[in-house]
Amino acid sequence: MAELTPAPKKKATLAALAACFAIVLGVIGALGYWIHLEHQPQDFTRIEAPAPPAPPPLPAPAKTPAKTAAEEPAPSDRAVDDWRYRRIGDLYLGPDGCRDCHRVHYETASQTAHFLDSAPAGRDTVLGHFEAGRNVVKTLDPTLTFEMEARDGRFWQSEVRTKDGQRKVVQTERFELVVGSGVKGQTYIYLKDGALFQLPISHYTPLDTWTFSPSFKEGMDYFNRPILPRCLECHVTHVTPATPGPPAAHDAALAGGGEMILGITCEKCHGPGAAHAMYHRDHPKETQGKLMVSLKGLSRVRQVETCGFCHSGATLKKPLRPAFTWRPGRPLSDFFVDIRPKTPGPPEVHGNQVALVQASACYQKSETLTCTTCHDVHKNERGQPALHSKRCLSCHQAEHCGKAKALGPAAAENCIDCHMPMQESKGAHIWHGGKENYIPFRSHLIKVYPEESDAFIKKLKNK
Repeated sequence: MAELTPAPKKKATLAALAACFAIVLGVIGALGYWIHLEHQPQDFTRIEAPAPPAPPPLPAPAKTPAKTAAEEPAPSDRAVDDWRYRRIGDLYLGPDGCRDCHRVHYETASQTAHFLDSAPAGRDTVLGHFEAGRNVVKTLDPTLTFEMEARDGRFWQSEVRTKDGQRKVVQTERFELVVGSGVKGQTYIYLKDGALFQLPISHYTPLDTWTFSPSFKEGMDYFNRPILPRCLECHVTHVTPATPGPPAAHDAALAGGGEMILGITCEKCHGPGAAHAMYHRDHPKETQGKLMVSLKGLSRVRQVETCGFCHSGATLKKPLRPAFTWRPGRPLSDFFVDIRPKTPGPPEVHGNQVALVQASACYQKSETLTCTTCHDVHKNERGQPALHSKRCLSCHQAEHCGKAKALGPAAAENCIDCHMPMQESKGAHIWHGGKENYIPFRSHLIKVYPEESDAFIKKLKNK
């Protein structure tokens, strides 16, 4: 008997079903692979899958007279080594790796509070005093003091108990890292058993004195406050774990022993730079920056979010992903659930500056204003009200100021102290001298402040 064959129409239907099934399997496979990648430690191959071709051999250098030691450039001024000899297994270069091609930005940015926001503890970074008479913090408890000591090229902090004339050192820990540029103060981190902890005594710059670390109540002898990855994420550029594994969870203690890129440096805002550097060393004639994030190329929302990652209220966002996984240009909504109130409250030390700016008429009436409209993050512009006022006057006119007559020339020279005054944070304070001291910083809610304006005019008249 002849074998039955499906009708042509049935054949087409089966073929279509088979094709659809194959497509579904392909989509599921691709999705699974994407999820797999999202949960793996990020590495260079995810940015530049094909290995770069080997460059041609470098020509032999021309013979020149040998340089004397005095003519030899200092190590810090030498060009960074050829990319082939870099540690290229990591995504990140560190700021020195950006210096070759971006020296002007590097030299100016390295003087900013961002760059200086964290550093190894050393004589050129720790602001506190260690000489007798200035190295002791007394407390409300007469038996408890804290002492700072410099020895063997290192700095140490000790809890000391004195009772019945007997002095006992309870605990001593070494300053390992400095956190804070020193504009308002510094706090310090020590390393113990592979984990990082905050020291109870910090330096408060306005009084140039040792005092209790923020949120430590006077008399607390607490050395066990852990430094969590989410806390450190806005004070360092990147942390590479000492051992392979997934990125650090936001609520787990941050293990030491890995590599840190300290300070808020180039790659925090422009993304990891290894692929970018390798590409441009391979293509020296390419003038368009590749494999890096240019803020100018982002939408206004993404530009503001790049700053908002650290300046939109660290305590007001519930994290969705582990620390140190966000990259510039990625939506913050992919990494945080925004639970901030719709109406921004008073400014706080961890910063809701972005929300305050966005609540300002200047922002709402503009389609282009972003943080970098007023701030050149590559330069240290602190304490220059005339410079920032000039940027205000690119949209406003000084003679339209309601206080122009009373202010005179100052109406064009200092918009800032009237419309963005310094205010005390109610969320950030230090204990000193038996009382809470609230830390002042500049409001980013741009508006008319009648009391502050009157005080500014009075100050001008008393000069």
